[in-house]
Amino acid sequence: MIPCDLVIPAIGQDPDLDYLGEDDFGIKQTRWKSIVTKGGTMMTDCEGVFAGGDCEYGAMTVVVAVGHGRRAARAIHRYLSEGKAYLNDEDAMEDLVNQFGAFNDKEKVGILGGLHREHQPKVNGAERATNYEEIELAMPESQAVAEAERCLRCYRVGMIAVN
Repeated sequence: MIPCDLVIPAIGQDPDLDYLGEDDFGIKQTRWKSIVTKGGTMMTDCEGVFAGGDCEYGAMTVVVAVGHGRRAARAIHRYLSEGKAYLNDEDAMEDLVNQFGAFNDKEKVGILGGLHREHQPKVNGAERATNYEEIELAMPESQAVAEAERCLRCYRVGMIAVN
């Protein structure tokens, strides 16, 4: 149990922030009714109040929410132990790499990345109705190797000079 004043659950929906008036707590909202945070620290304009996930960006994936939770936890720890929320080198590097644009999904890379996606074999619907066996089957080795060799742009390396 962790004592707190308010918890807003992140369930992949737009948050209901109607309880926040325009001047409540100094927490600014966007025109899409999400909470504004500053500088990647997840802190709002109200000192000591942090937001992320659905509350910051609206309905997103669980991956975004978990990433925001991890970042917020680090920023909150720094805020509670050092008295200020700031980006450490790891957070700053993450932001720089995300802003790089190195992972442009519209980039034409020739044969690399142009191979079709392999799909797992599945049990057909009629057969599924008769038992509780696995529906998605294992790929044959040759198919798994072909899928693993598809280009997912893993070859990208970014170098950034920092202090």
